[in-house]
Amino acid sequence: MEPTADFNKLYNEWITSRTDDTVVFCYNDVEIRVGEINALVNRYADELRQRGIGPGKGVGFALPDCPEVFALFFAVWRLGAYAVPLFPMIPDPMKVGVFSAARVVLAITASAALESLAAEVRRQQAPFSLAAVGGEGASAFGTAIPVNDEILPVPVSSRMPAMVAASSGTTGVPKIVMMDRGNIASALRCSAEMAPDYRPESNGDWRSTLAFPLSTSGMLVCAGLLFGGVTLVFSEDLSPVTYLSLTGKWGAQLLSAPPSYFETLCTLPGIDPCVAEKVTGIMTGMDFLSPSLLERLGKRFPQLQFCSVGYGLVETSTVFMVQKPEMKGDSTGVQGSFLIAGGVTNEITVRDKNGAQAPDGTPGELWVRGPSVVREYAGNQEATQQAFVDGWFRTGDVAVKNGTDAMELLGRDKYLIKRGGKSVSPLMVQEKITAIPGIRECAVVGVPHPLYGQMIWAFVVPETSTDGIEKAVMKQCRETLPNYMVPDTVRFLQQLPRGRGAGKLDIEQLLRTAGEELAAMEEDQHG
Repeated sequence: MEPTADFNKLYNEWITSRTDDTVVFCYNDVEIRVGEINALVNRYADELRQRGIGPGKGVGFALPDCPEVFALFFAVWRLGAYAVPLFPMIPDPMKVGVFSAARVVLAITASAALESLAAEVRRQQAPFSLAAVGGEGASAFGTAIPVNDEILPVPVSSRMPAMVAASSGTTGVPKIVMMDRGNIASALRCSAEMAPDYRPESNGDWRSTLAFPLSTSGMLVCAGLLFGGVTLVFSEDLSPVTYLSLTGKWGAQLLSAPPSYFETLCTLPGIDPCVAEKVTGIMTGMDFLSPSLLERLGKRFPQLQFCSVGYGLVETSTVFMVQKPEMKGDSTGVQGSFLIAGGVTNEITVRDKNGAQAPDGTPGELWVRGPSVVREYAGNQEATQQAFVDGWFRTGDVAVKNGTDAMELLGRDKYLIKRGGKSVSPLMVQEKITAIPGIRECAVVGVPHPLYGQMIWAFVVPETSTDGIEKAVMKQCRETLPNYMVPDTVRFLQQLPRGRGAGKLDIEQLLRTAGEELAAMEEDQHG
C-alpha cells in the first residue's frame, strides 16, 4: 500500500487485491467478507449522496464499534466529504455542540440512541439532520438501494478536508484540527506499519482482536491495519470477558488495545490457557507502554513474541512513529526505540528551547513535518503560531535522538519534573516503580515546592495490600535512580484516573489531587 492522496485509489487497491470471499472482519459470531463490506460501502455512499453529501460536506458519527463504522467512513471519504467521529458515550449536548461547530450536514447514530439525540438537536435547534444504522442487527447487510458504481462525482485533491478531530486538551482547552485527504492517506500507511509482517497482499494471515474505540485515532489505526492485510476481530461489547472469548473463538494471534486496557487484562483472575497459548503479539498506542506492563503480559500470554507501539498525536493524524521492541526470550523485557514509519516522507528532529537542533543524546522537543502533519488549529491563530513553525509541528514531547532516526521518548514537556535545577522524566521513575512485585500501576507527577521547585509524587496502585509497598518503592528508587529522581512522597490509590474512550492517564486530575492534599496540610498547620 503506497501512500497516496487519493483515498479512492487506496480503497480500490484494497478491494481488488482480494477476492470477494476474503474474510476481513470477525464481528461477534459472524464472518464478514470483502464483497459484503464493499456492497455496504456502495450502499451508504449512494444513500449519503441522495441526502446531499458530497465534496466538502460534513458527516458526524456517534456509534459503538460495529462494521457499519468502517463502511460509513469509507463511503464518506469516497464521496470527498469529511467525517466528524465522536466517542458514543459522551453526553448528547456535547455531541450536538461539536457537530454544530464542525458544520456537519448529517449526523449518524445507533438506532437505540436516535430518540434522545433527536431531542437534544431540537432543544439546541441544531442545523443538521439525523439518521440511524443498526436496529435489525449490526451485521445485517442489505442492498435495498441500487448501487451506483460511479461513486465519486467530481475529482478530489489531497488538500480537501477528510476528518475533524480535537486534540486531547492537555492545555485545558481542546484544539480543533482538520485532517485533509493527504493526512488520512499517510495515517493509514503509517498505521499499517504496526502489523508484525506488513504485506498489503495478505489475505488475513494475521487476526487481531480490537479494543480500540472506533472514533478518530482508533479508526485510523484499525483501518490502517485492515488495509495492511490484518483481519479484525471485534464487538460492540468492549468488556475483557468478551474480548478474550472472541480471541479464542476466531483464533486471533494478536491483541490490539490501549495500555490501560492491557492493564485490566493483567488483573483478571484467570485466562483460558487455550487462548493464552495462541496469542503471540500485541499492538498498542494512545499512551505510553511501560516495560513492566509488557512483562506482566508476557506472563499472562507465554507465547508472546511480538510487540508494536504506535506514537502520534491528532496534529500528526495519529501514528507517524512505530516502536517494535526486540522481545527477550523469556518475554520479560524490551529493548528498542521509536522509528519513523516507512513509506511516508515524514521527517523528525529534536530541538532545544531556542529551536536549534539538539545534539544526539541530549533531550529536546520532538518536531515533525511531512504529509501526516495538519496545517493549523481551526480558528485559533495564536495556538497555530506557537505549535507550527515553517511546516514543522512542535509535539510538546521530550525525546532523545540516538545517533540515527531512532528516538527515545521521555514524556510530555509540560509534565517533566523540574527538581533542584534538573529535569526528571516521570516515565523513567514509573518504570522502576512498576517493576516492583505487588504494584499494578504507578503514575509520577511534579507538585510545587518552595525550595526545590517541584517535589516528586508517586501515585501507586497496589495489587492487593499496601503493606511494605512504600518501603519497597523507596528502596528500589534509591538503588536504581540518581538521588534527585527519588520520589519525595508515595500515595496509594485504588485506581488511576483515566479519560474516556482509550482510557488515557488523566495527569491533570492527579495534579489536582496532590494540590488539594497540600492545601489541606497547609490549612492544618495554620489551623
